Amino acid sequence: MMYAYYTQKMQSFDLSLLNQRINELSPSSNMEPLRFGYQRQSNETIIPHSGLVDPNLTHEENFEKFGLNFDPLAVEIFHNMGIDEDNELGINGTYSADGRLPREQAICKNFKAIINSRTGNLLGIGKKGWTPLHNNRIKEIGQKYVDAGILTLESVTLQNGGADCIIQYAINGTETDVTTGDPVKRRVSFVNSFSQSTSFICSFYDVRLACFNQMQSVRKDGKNIIIKHTSSIDRLVRALPDHIDWAKRDFDVTVQQLRELNKVTVTQDNLIDVFKYAYQDKLKGTVTEKDGTVREKRYTDLDREWSAVKQQFIKETDKLGSSAYAIHQAITHHQTHIEGRTNNPHSVNAARIRFNNLINPNGSNSQRINRSFEKCLALTV
Repeated sequence: MMYAYYTQKMQSFDLSLLNQRINELSPSSNMEPLRFGYQRQSNETIIPHSGLVDPNLTHEENFEKFGLNFDPLAVEIFHNMGIDEDNELGINGTYSADGRLPREQAICKNFKAIINSRTGNLLGIGKKGWTPLHNNRIKEIGQKYVDAGILTLESVTLQNGGADCIIQYAINGTETDVTTGDPVKRRVSFVNSFSQSTSFICSFYDVRLACFNQMQSVRKDGKNIIIKHTSSIDRLVRALPDHIDWAKRDFDVTVQQLRELNKVTVTQDNLIDVFKYAYQDKLKGTVTEKDGTVREKRYTDLDREWSAVKQQFIKETDKLGSSAYAIHQAITHHQTHIEGRTNNPHSVNAARIRFNNLINPNGSNSQRINRSFEKCLALTV
């Protein structure tokens, strides 16, 4: 068993007030109709203690509301070998009367614990050389661009008891109709992890407001914009102005490409081709028939995925017609709202898994959407 000890004086804070605020962060309280233009719920409004921020609060107040204003304290970890009450392991040591509290403990020299300074909760355990990135750094960056009218804070998603957070901003001036009354916008997302479940990520992607579909992630010079953890945050601060400026210019190009998709009439064969290309990762390998025959996987073997995409495509054609844009939206809808190994795609766990695979440009859901966009664009040539 390991124990974490720290001597830093914790900030004075009313824990009951924090718990009250956390309990208020339910999906319903963070998703109002038409807030920021979104017309329906999505993964980030389903996950508990997460959702769209309150536009009536300041940037600072929203960070406080979601419990992001804390210091990650690095503390020593001690390993306790005194839990073997009958000494079956034959360890030489002295025990207290109840056999639980050892008089000798060994420090874990190569590791440290990360503690939330406001609550005392353990956020994660990492190697001594790892340097956590304070949420305050992200807040400072975001505040600068919010004050300048460049970004608008839209949502916060908390995971692993607040050890991981995803903070998302809309890039102002990028909300544009692809078809009449069907706007999309571009977002920038910051992912910070004290549990070390992921590197620090700054990524850009587009979202359709009518259905809250996450669309293609944005690639610059063929590369995802991902910043590794630790000291590289300073590099991000220097590079972010150029990234945002480029993302705004690139958005105009993307919107024009989406409009071109909407001009292309497609067939069932086109839908099948795009589906097979987008879901190629699931079509790897073979299938053994009942008679023992081994064959390559076919798209029809993905019965759940194919049925969902085909049905959504039919729905999309009611407004978009039989267009390449309707194909792309059918796939983005499936990857945003349905994809998952569960019969209940609207469950919290399914939403969490999808969200993590969407917000990371290297995630499987994000890559399928990107492949769909690539294949649909090929139909415009």
